[in-house]
Amino acid sequence: MTKFSDELLMSYVDGELGNADRARVEAHVAQSDDSIARLEIFKATGRRLGDLYLAPMVEPVPQHLVDAVLQGVVAEKPPAAEPAKIIAFNAARRLRPSASSHTWMRAAACVTLLAAGVGVFVQSNRVDESFGLAKSAEGARIAGVDLAAVLDTSASGSSAEKIIQGMPSHIEPILTFVSSSGDYCRQYAIGLKSETGLRGVACRDGAAHWRVEAQVLFGGQGARSKTTDYKLLGRQVAKEIETVVDRLIAGDALGGDAEATLIRGGWKAAR
Repeated sequence: MTKFSDELLMSYVDGELGNADRARVEAHVAQSDDSIARLEIFKATGRRLGDLYLAPMVEPVPQHLVDAVLQGVVAEKPPAAEPAKIIAFNAARRLRPSASSHTWMRAAACVTLLAAGVGVFVQSNRVDESFGLAKSAEGARIAGVDLAAVLDTSASGSSAEKIIQGMPSHIEPILTFVSSSGDYCRQYAIGLKSETGLRGVACRDGAAHWRVEAQVLFGGQGARSKTTDYKLLGRQVAKEIETVVDRLIAGDALGGDAEATLIRGGWKAAR
């Protein structure tokens, strides 16, 4: 009897298979006690990972920081208002705020951020196909810190919650493979609020960067202007990414054991 790969069974558990593949897996599982046991392991692992990331990811602002900001506001009085003056345009270019006004503005900005509960980062709602990415010194698109951390350390089928650009993000590696040029590559998905998400493919280069070969947004403003069928958009994006994988991949996707060895070895296993 054919033994299905861990990746295929994990995709089945995560509800990512099409109708034909799902029916094939269900028919196989119905006749295989071994596959049933493996499925139960994947289900239990998914539940444990889900419970792990239920805790809030953003901790409260420490009280001593709040006190320090408030004390600074009390100590620094805002400059007294002066009568309005008419200033020549050229002269205005030479004016600069005083040191005391800078201090006041910084304190006021800190209080505003604390009151809004956004901590020490500025929230950005900008989501496009560069979301979560960065640029290398050579100008290539690479995975940003949070995405790279998940690709470095998380097994396919697992998930991690991150705050990227001020937005809660759900990152999941989908599969790992070796490219025709000998690089290790990973297909991944990033889930955002509502129906917005991204799918991508990144390959690890010699500088330990995850070079992004493709990343596609679905469910965003640009996609919404074309259609409101988010499920259809998701399938179209998945097909587009699978085309990129087919172009890059040499052989089959790596199994769970091989992938775990690479993660433990920092992606430096012999090829």
